[in-house]
Amino acid sequence: MNNRKSTLTKWFSERPQWIQIAATRLLQQSELTDKDVTELATLCQQEADGTLPKTTCSFPATAFSRGAAGTLRLCSISDVEGINALAPKKTT
Repeated sequence: MNNRKSTLTKWFSERPQWIQIAATRLLQQSELTDKDVTELATLCQQEADGTLPKTTCSFPATAFSRGAAGTLRLCSISDVEGINALAPKKTT
């Protein structure tokens, strides 16, 4: 788990700063508001112009941990194309 968090944290640290800020916001509130999108667009433009002050983004300790659900179950697959091993007309 610790390795996963450090890998993802490193990956995000190599992304543009506005993306790091967007990821941090999504981890804190799970959905971006219209205001967030407007602010992120401004940050993106500032970064492109070289006028965005450098800040450090940090992720919450639980950012990349398994959620309460912990299990994902695939109930069906349909309209599959381009995969020879699966029959595209048969829902499973």
